[in-house]
Amino acid sequence: YSTMQGSEGSHTGEELKKKFLEHLVANGSYQSMKEYLREAVIEVIREGTPRARVEGGEVFSNLYVQLVTLANKTLNTMFAPHVLMPSKTCTSTLDRSTESLLSMAHEAETNGDLHGATRYFQELLLRNQDDATAWTQMGFFALRSGDHVKAEECFKRALQLDESDTESMMALACLRCLEEEFEEALTFAREAVDTDSHKDISWPLLAQIYHMAGIMTEFNAVWDHLASMEAEAPNACVSARQRLIHFLLDSRFLSMAEDVLEEARADSTLPPQMNGELNVLAGRLFLIRGDMDKAEMYANAATVASPDNVDSWGLLGEVLGKQSKQTEAKEAYENAIRKAESGDIDPPGPILMSLGKLCEEMGDHSAAKKAYLHAIRGTPTAGAWLGAGMACLHLGEWHLAEEALSEANVFDNENPVVWAGLALVCVKDGRPREAEMAIQEALHHRIAESPLLREVCQAFESSGDEGLQRLSEEILARERV
Repeated sequence: YSTMQGSEGSHTGEELKKKFLEHLVANGSYQSMKEYLREAVIEVIREGTPRARVEGGEVFSNLYVQLVTLANKTLNTMFAPHVLMPSKTCTSTLDRSTESLLSMAHEAETNGDLHGATRYFQELLLRNQDDATAWTQMGFFALRSGDHVKAEECFKRALQLDESDTESMMALACLRCLEEEFEEALTFAREAVDTDSHKDISWPLLAQIYHMAGIMTEFNAVWDHLASMEAEAPNACVSARQRLIHFLLDSRFLSMAEDVLEEARADSTLPPQMNGELNVLAGRLFLIRGDMDKAEMYANAATVASPDNVDSWGLLGEVLGKQSKQTEAKEAYENAIRKAESGDIDPPGPILMSLGKLCEEMGDHSAAKKAYLHAIRGTPTAGAWLGAGMACLHLGEWHLAEEALSEANVFDNENPVVWAGLALVCVKDGRPREAEMAIQEALHHRIAESPLLREVCQAFESSGDEGLQRLSEEILARERV
């Protein structure tokens, strides 16, 4: 295909795969191929399978799903770079590698699916018991979930596996600060400074712990050391504080983050352009705390101080969305996307995903589909494909929905919402046995009661298929209990 188009070598593997799929879908080849395969498989099985199993129909459904999954896997392989000698960094999503599990965990957490995020992090640990990074990431997730005991256990295990894990050292230092055990906190922080070759966060963290412990001589000495770097790196002190605030916010050490933020804002040497960035950090702080009035105030201030800052508009969109100010939130997200594109950079995936979700809530499924597909062009993820698939479902674009949901299934074949969406597609397309198998998978992976599940049950009831109608009754009865 790439040779025919004269584009061999000019596109990435993912771009070629996307164009190839678009070509197949547009000219009907993909659907024709699937239908041809279905008939061919049925004929082969009828010739070589006992009649009782064939009449049950289950064997067709299972094989069909397996073939579609293998087709997607083959496409991923065909368009991956260095097909004959794969790069170590180029792993199949079906392998559920460390990188893919972390990506899915963070995506689920961002979308508020803590159950899904917990499941991915637990799988990450099961597959990587001796990987310090897995334990460190699980520790930070525990911090964000408010489980400090679990977090401490994870960070200590990470240090047992890797004595140079500075992130775990810094997190343990902050945990000790919460208990006002400053001597132990300083031990961890000093070790981080000695170990970390970059020292971009460990130095300002050490200074902050000296400040909290009231050891002002050492506090001033650390900042004097950082100030001496100004000649080589202008605004080194301000930048160091900003990086520390990011770390503290991401780890949910909010009181410490607020203290550092106040110190940064009080700095008389603060360049004017830094005000917008500090306002973004302040807005994030109050957003995490749930103080929406202050979060909105700082987000608005950030857009005024830095009108071209993508993060400022993204934050404002998130804050307004949390307050159900949907129209204003949509406008803020769209501003963020325009600012990114005018700066010749790709809009951040989380902003596109948030816009897609917001448009779905507003009932604008065409706009939602556009936002999700835009996110896929940048970084294809299970969540982006799922969002695109659900938008296509609401638009009645069944074949496009199936393509998107099948892609989501390749990224994560344990997502119950993806299976429920596929069940709805199959029943709408007159494939009851495949619909039954898909909803069984959704139930196996513990799909929660939701409008989608109710919609699937309604489609089953009106399908005219006795098996689906009976299954719908069982699902609804179970949900009532």
